[in-house]
Amino acid sequence: MRRHLLITAAALLLASAWASEPGQPLDCSDWVFMKPGFSCVPLIARGRCPQDTVPVRNPCYAGNASAVDNESNLITLEEVWVQDCPSGYGSISQLEIVRYVAGMREVVAYVASRCVTSSRLDLAHWGAVAAGGNLGAATFDSAGGRILVAIRTSCSSSDVSCPADYDGDGTPDQPGDDNELQLMAITGFAPLLGIIQSYEPTAGPLSFTVPAMPEGFPTADYFDTYYGDLATVGDWSQAQPLQCGYPATPPSVGDYLTVADPLPDPAPGTGRYYVTAVTHQGLRRYGRNATNGVLSGRDPAVLPGCSE
Repeated sequence: MRRHLLITAAALLLASAWASEPGQPLDCSDWVFMKPGFSCVPLIARGRCPQDTVPVRNPCYAGNASAVDNESNLITLEEVWVQDCPSGYGSISQLEIVRYVAGMREVVAYVASRCVTSSRLDLAHWGAVAAGGNLGAATFDSAGGRILVAIRTSCSSSDVSCPADYDGDGTPDQPGDDNELQLMAITGFAPLLGIIQSYEPTAGPLSFTVPAMPEGFPTADYFDTYYGDLATVGDWSQAQPLQCGYPATPPSVGDYLTVADPLPDPAPGTGRYYVTAVTHQGLRRYGRNATNGVLSGRDPAVLPGCSE
């Protein structure tokens, strides 16, 4: 076992670098992220979303076509034409999650439809087709720092049936008849309170996005990251400094911070935890304890001073 992250440091599975196979439905692996720290996590898979096209009765429609994040930035779901297919059969578009920062348009992530053959396309649209166009649907999860989006995947084919994988029921579709919904979460936005650390299980630095109110403080002056043997969890006096007093200047909400981890792998049968403390005007916090179902802050006096 290589690493464990404690209550304030929940592990996130990072999206695969490999995209889905052409001719198969687009999924989380097809998203392209324009900023570090973002990833896609499937919530309700294709074939699991109700086929009711009325948004209020379908849990896979997650809200409206826009949302506001914890930095008070407007987030919109936009669909942009990209190009006609070389064969002349159809055209492809790009679904974009767009954030407007100080009035400037910033593409956070996108997923593009693709031309597969001279007579087949893999398509993705926001929501479902209805009178008035595509129904984009987004809900911002303030606590988790993620946006939930509903994606409609479909196969367009002029002369052959679409693969059975498109509708999830094991039967081939007829040409161009599929409108399958799936619900995804795009993570990496600034969370509200908790320091949500992510890591590669086999290599790479620890990382997190600075919350809007780190551990309940209005701002953070700096962070300290510690590690320790899993056998000592709860005895925070035995934690060891990994990186102290970072960044060099007070961070802003939404900053993406990384902590190098040069430590060797733990011995077989053992493990290591990581925990990050935040300091604001001389006060420190580093997560919560649960005693008989009652949550309370961990004692800041127990955690050792941090000096590497």
